Amino acid sequence: MHTLTTYLTQLQNINPQTKEQTHRIHLQIFLESLKANLRNKDLQSLHIKHEPNNNKKGRGAPDFLIQNQGLVIGYIENKRDLGI
Repeated sequence: MHTLTTYLTQLQNINPQTKEQTHRIHLQIFLESLKANLRNKDLQSLHIKHEPNNNKKGRGAPDFLIQNQGLVIGYIENKRDLGI
């Protein structure tokens, strides 16, 4: 299982030169791990889709789209915070 501790450990190498997209895969693996361990069988049909970086007139788009049975139930935005 990909735990929160594992995910946070993978993020320790973030620096000002690291692009935000670099660490999306770690978040996606963590989210898929959470989904795989859900006890509610209805929620195991969740679909976590990584949205490509598409800049729509400077507004961008969420990094992940979450769907359940074809309905959009949420979005996840991955941000890099260096405390700067």
